[in-house]
Amino acid sequence: MIISKEFKFYAAHRNEEIGGKCANLHGHRYGIICKFEVERVNSVSTPFAEFDDHVGRLIAEQYDHGMLIHRGDSLYSTLKRHEREFNEEFKMKILDGPTSVENLAHMLFTEITELGFRLVQLEVKETDTSVVEYTLEDWQKTNNDCLSEAKTMPRYA
Repeated sequence: MIISKEFKFYAAHRNEEIGGKCANLHGHRYGIICKFEVERVNSVSTPFAEFDDHVGRLIAEQYDHGMLIHRGDSLYSTLKRHEREFNEEFKMKILDGPTSVENLAHMLFTEITELGFRLVQLEVKETDTSVVEYTLEDWQKTNNDCLSEAKTMPRYA
């Protein structure tokens, strides 16, 4: 059985890799739809509140009204310096790659799966007309590709 849950959050980002208007700092109202595989026990499966309590909290605490930022983006070091100099703290969700919706989908899929849910599909809506569908198969392939790359990389540079 599949249960779908929808969440929304606001976040700023820029994608310095692709240039153009997306290289400018801007924001989105992201919509995500999580499709969970659940097992029915007697008359119920997973109470909807379980998703809200865990996934909803993850979204609210780590993503909503924050900034998605690539660790390698020059803006990241500027913001970190600003935080130290002015004793401020920005809510930043740090990605290891550019803040594309595809990379965001992978990160969210990983974090939701690590909460213990059997996520089978995640839809991430960046704009009214742009949606990425990311499946369990996509996530497994990406993780296997990363493991393969890590095995061929020298341990010490």
